[in-house]
Amino acid sequence: LSASGQPLWGEAGIAVCRAPTGQFAPVIATDGTGGAIIAWHDYRSNAGEDIYAQHLDSSGRAYWQENGLPICAASGTQWFPTIAGDDRGGAVISWTDGRNGSADNNIYAQRVDGSGSQLWPKDGLPVCQSGGNQEKPVILAVADGFVLAWNDFRSGNSDIYSQKLSADGLPLWPKDGVPVCSLPFVQENPQLAADGSGGAIIAWTDARAEAANVFAQRVYRDGRTAWQENGLPLSKSDADQKNPTLVKLLKEEWVVIWEDYRAGKPQLFAQKIDSTGASFWPKGGLPIAPAPRQELPIAAASPTGNIIVAWQDGRYGNYDIYAQKLSGDGSTFFGKSGEL
Repeated sequence: LSASGQPLWGEAGIAVCRAPTGQFAPVIATDGTGGAIIAWHDYRSNAGEDIYAQHLDSSGRAYWQENGLPICAASGTQWFPTIAGDDRGGAVISWTDGRNGSADNNIYAQRVDGSGSQLWPKDGLPVCQSGGNQEKPVILAVADGFVLAWNDFRSGNSDIYSQKLSADGLPLWPKDGVPVCSLPFVQENPQLAADGSGGAIIAWTDARAEAANVFAQRVYRDGRTAWQENGLPLSKSDADQKNPTLVKLLKEEWVVIWEDYRAGKPQLFAQKIDSTGASFWPKGGLPIAPAPRQELPIAAASPTGNIIVAWQDGRYGNYDIYAQKLSGDGSTFFGKSGEL
């Protein structure tokens, strides 16, 4: 789409993959020149899901073979990829990998260049092979590599672990990752934003209390955690909070947005934090657009330091898409209840 919303690849879009059976869970990263690398999990082998990818140029032409390249076709199930551009026309793709069986899922990754050459070992590089399941990775490109985080069951319950890889695929933090939060009960659904210094800010849903709340932690470029052990609460509440997303502002500040059930039905709230973990907005968070049934927020920062938040919204019974624009000081631009 152009900046004015005009479709540039025809009214019906460009087919990325038309292989038999199903293709699911697509993820996308820019190639830096107006095109994109797209990855997904694919059932075409009829023997478990595999990871495929395709590179489209700025005109929508496919660079790689028809219906995509196999990024990982190992035995078992590989699914729900995540992707980050490498700033050199390629990308790093990570996924949950069940080649050792469904009770021993691990995290794997592959780096692919713009021509489709795979730069790390065939069928992927093991990022974490600890005991128990490791699932649902997320990935972020930073100045000197790639930071990953995932749900980790090595202790018997879901914790958050993280690893940093160099451009060559070398682990820069301890083998099988560093614990971001390893308390009992469930920590899950990590989300990442760059800290601007080779590390990351990580936010997640945390059930250490009676209700699930949103916590965050900063991990330095060397793998040390910066804030209090096992993370900082962004908004303590007796009601559930979940599905956080976060964006970096122009300075060393970040905004975290989440679903909050304090009113009985989910509404979106936000909090701004700095590099020390200090909060700037109201203690319980800032309401984005007070209305019932707001879910699954996504967000992006603008070059001027504002934030656009979009979500699925059920205020009228069926789900619609709404958006809100926030300034760095928390002022809203699209009215009290957001823009349809």
